[in-house]
Amino acid sequence: MSKEAKEYVQYLALMTPALLFFIIFLIFPILSGAGIALTNAKVGGGGQFIGLANFADLLFGQSFLHEKFIRAFFWTAVFWLGNWATIFLLGFTLALILYEKVKFKSFFLIIIFIPYVISNLVVGFLMRMLLDPTIGAVNWMLMSTGLIREPITFLKEGWPASLTLILVTGWKFAGFNMAIFLGGLVSIPKETIEVAMIDGCTYIQRLFKVIIPQMWPTIIAASVICFAGSWQVFAIPVGLAGTTHGGVKSLDLLAVVFYRWAFSKVGFGYASAMMFLVTLVLFGGSILHLLLVKAKTVEY
Repeated sequence: MSKEAKEYVQYLALMTPALLFFIIFLIFPILSGAGIALTNAKVGGGGQFIGLANFADLLFGQSFLHEKFIRAFFWTAVFWLGNWATIFLLGFTLALILYEKVKFKSFFLIIIFIPYVISNLVVGFLMRMLLDPTIGAVNWMLMSTGLIREPITFLKEGWPASLTLILVTGWKFAGFNMAIFLGGLVSIPKETIEVAMIDGCTYIQRLFKVIIPQMWPTIIAASVICFAGSWQVFAIPVGLAGTTHGGVKSLDLLAVVFYRWAFSKVGFGYASAMMFLVTLVLFGGSILHLLLVKAKTVEY
């Protein structure tokens, strides 16, 4: 056997476990879901083949399911954009602070990272109790200090509930995002930053002209993780308001709607069709992020 053939066999042997895992736990479920989406299957029954009727009803129909799908799609997109903003407002900012020489860095790293290791569902329930307008500690503290006169309904229908979910999620994953950005900052050659300092560049100039261009792959990686996770978020909104959401429609994100549809009279057919459409959105977004990496990566 030639050297090239041996190397090919070695690469194939190393890739096979990951490839099998990818096929079994990703490709096969997607294809199975696509098949179910072409039926009117419900809980306890196989269903009949109805073609693209579920997709047509969700995208162009006049039923209440179309309205719920469009509303869930809108609020999930809002959540994704807000969640992406918290990556930089919290994760990136904390990484920049801890990248500098600060005292008790290890202590701050542990404190910031603690929320990430807590279960998403637990975080949702915890925040639900803390933000409750009648017994919540947050409203009690604000009223005790005289900052507000009446309790704030953080989980009020519409933008308040959506913003609350965004901030809770941003706080929960701040440590994880910080770790990603710290890895990107550490990988930057210090010589490039030192040269910029010698040339008299301000911190803002160094940030936008030296640091961020070299961190572009890291920024895209964090954006991809945020994009994929935002369109599949489930546990935190359930913890905040339950599977029925108590009438808070702005917390009816796509993954929760999928759960409610799949195990109700709506059935697996509609639920699978909806999530297959989400899969197409995720696939298209991932390709776009990949193109951005190739187009914007800078080498010094």
